[in-house]
Amino acid sequence: MVQTQSKIGDGGKSVSKQFNELPVNNSIPIAESVRNKIEEAEAETVRAEVVPRVSFKLALLSRQFDDLWDNMCQLVSTEPKFLAICMLIREPFAHYCSTLKFISAVFDRLGQWVPDFREGLELIKLNLDRDKDVEVEDVYEATKVAEEYYFNAYRRDWECRRSNFGSFEDPTLLSPMYFTQIIPGHTEVGAELGRTMQVYSIKVAEREGFTLEWPLKVYGVVAARDVVDYRRNLLFLRTRDDCQILTTEYPFLHLTGPSRAIMSKDTVTIEVHLKLKGTVESKDTTLISKAFDDYDGVSTCLLRGLCDIDLCYDHLEQSHQATILGVRVVKGSLPCDNGIKVICSTLPGDKTEGSGSGHVLLLDSQAGKMPMSKERYLDLSRQVVSVKSRGSLEILMQAGGISQSVVFPTKFSNVSRKSCKLGDCEVQITVAWSLLIESQHDISVNGSVHPYAWESIPRMPIMKLADAC
Repeated sequence: MVQTQSKIGDGGKSVSKQFNELPVNNSIPIAESVRNKIEEAEAETVRAEVVPRVSFKLALLSRQFDDLWDNMCQLVSTEPKFLAICMLIREPFAHYCSTLKFISAVFDRLGQWVPDFREGLELIKLNLDRDKDVEVEDVYEATKVAEEYYFNAYRRDWECRRSNFGSFEDPTLLSPMYFTQIIPGHTEVGAELGRTMQVYSIKVAEREGFTLEWPLKVYGVVAARDVVDYRRNLLFLRTRDDCQILTTEYPFLHLTGPSRAIMSKDTVTIEVHLKLKGTVESKDTTLISKAFDDYDGVSTCLLRGLCDIDLCYDHLEQSHQATILGVRVVKGSLPCDNGIKVICSTLPGDKTEGSGSGHVLLLDSQAGKMPMSKERYLDLSRQVVSVKSRGSLEILMQAGGISQSVVFPTKFSNVSRKSCKLGDCEVQITVAWSLLIESQHDISVNGSVHPYAWESIPRMPIMKLADAC
């Protein structure tokens, strides 16, 4: 294991960076350097007219290095399977080992004949390590440049094909309660039960070979784009002045979205562009800049930049979208000594379908803080979740060591309201139900107001009749 120092940490500070030595890559340059050293020693020996056998030994050793040149990678391999094959099947393996033993013995003799020979070998090793540091630094810089290039190329492609939906940074404006007011059983154009993507958490983790300096001051954007309107459905958004501080104990991003259900019947594109805040803006470091298309996995891991991004999510078939309109304290007061948590999860309608899905964290306040408005509504960080059509939505509240949950059966539309008690406190929870929006185009066909009409419709001239003279 080699320790290096580089300016890639928080605020440009010096950060310890570790990487595993690659014996295959190091051994060849070392062998070449040693061979050069031997040839120099041989020339010096000839000039000094030392005993002929020294020259003979050096020449023999040089030829031995030439013979081993193409087999060095096999000798330094650490893979057990490969070693077993070499030892049991390949007869030259024993010969190579014997040759290395002979070279080692000659090195010992050279240490006696050539002044400062061992010190020279150590110097060669130090120079190789220094070159390795530069190489790893160049790998990081090359990776960062490549990511920025491909992300900019992705942006140009989006602007070329989807510019009629707005600018690249524009968020989606479609409401998650678009069909809340429809009559149950009534068929509405553009409304459907569909496949949605439920995002549970996004975790920032260290990448092997790059050690980050915790805590991390992270800002940027994480968003999802679907075929409904191709706009950003924001999951995480922080400015530099409002960065989130991540620790090793809690390395999860504080999610605030999505603002509506993410339709995943077609490809969903996830955009991740995060930075580390430095002491000044010029010292900020790119953590990750990537756009990728979702595949049908339950979770995925992005290995880019200085970190790993663990995105935990799931796909729900035949689902609705539920909006938690409010969690209101109607009686008493919530104990907040140990913090307040509001968590929701979707439950299957049939026990044969398995257990419920992952948990969506709606609120996680710190001890002693009460995130409540004047009207006594809790300030939820997330409000929109997906629920299967035959399932139900469970909302769990934890406050002052007391836990209580309520379950809402799924509805096609309308609003549900239930209450629960936590000790002497009564809390009322309101949920709005809606079908999914199939596409922005269907809404326009249905005669509804186009959400982006003011951007796409050209201004018409107004004719005004003047009074006759």
